[in-house]
Amino acid sequence: RRCTFENPLHLSSCEVCGYDDSSKGAIRPETISSTAKLPSKAVKPDTYVSGTASPHPKRRIRCGACGLEGHNRGTATVANCPAYNNPDEVSRRNKKIEAAKIKARDAKEDLKDFESRKTARDAASERRHQEMQRLLALEQQDREENRRNAENELKRRKKAAERAERRARK
Repeated sequence: RRCTFENPLHLSSCEVCGYDDSSKGAIRPETISSTAKLPSKAVKPDTYVSGTASPHPKRRIRCGACGLEGHNRGTATVANCPAYNNPDEVSRRNKKIEAAKIKARDAKEDLKDFESRKTARDAASERRHQEMQRLLALEQQDREENRRNAENELKRRKKAAERAERRARK
C-alpha cells in the first residue's frame, strides 16, 4: 500500500488513511541537508511524502495457510511455509490432487464417449451412403431397362409397319 498525501511534519502517519511509512524511508525535510539537492518533486518544508514515486506498487502475496508474506498456498514448500506439513494442508492438497485426477478421468471418458458416438455416426453415415449407392444402381438399371424396352417397342412397331406395307402391296 502506498500513500501520496502530503501531511504536516509533526505527524508520523497519514491523516487520511493512517498509513505509517516512517520505517520505509519517507522523505522528511529535516533529513535533507541545506546544501543537498532536492528531488525533482521538491518537498515543502512543512510536509513529508510517504511511499515511493512508483505508479505501480509491488503486490505482496500472503499464504492462506500460515499467513506469512512471500509465498501462497500454490507456491508453498517445506522450506518456506511452516504450515506445509500441517495435516489440514496435506489433506487439502490431497483433495485437490484427487479432484484433478477425477477431472482428467472424466475428460478422458467424455472423449471416449465422443469418439464412440462419432464412430456410430460414421457407421450410420456409411450405411446411408451404401444405401444411396444401391438406390442409384437400381435407378440406373431401371433406366437401362426402360431404354431397352423403348428400343424393342420401336423395332416391333417398325416390323408391324413393314408387314402392313407388304400386305398393302400384294
